[in-house]
Amino acid sequence: FTNLAIVGFALRIGNAEGEDALVALREGRSLLRPAPSSITRDLAALPDGAYIHEIALDPRRWRVPPNELREMLPQQLLVLELAGDALR
Repeated sequence: FTNLAIVGFALRIGNAEGEDALVALREGRSLLRPAPSSITRDLAALPDGAYIHEIALDPRRWRVPPNELREMLPQQLLVLELAGDALR
């Protein structure tokens, strides 16, 4: 076996983050909610899910130029945010 050290973790399910999300999972609480109207206005009804309303990323912290920030996918922004949380 290889030794493994967990030095941090980050978890976000919908708007629940970190320890709150972990406790909800342990207790078996659902973190699902209806899709926000901002994404359903042009689509058929979407199922309940763990929708994230906002990703608060400080581009200066990661040295992301503004033109690149506009072109990044939300998933990329989320990975940067969670990586930063895990390393704090």
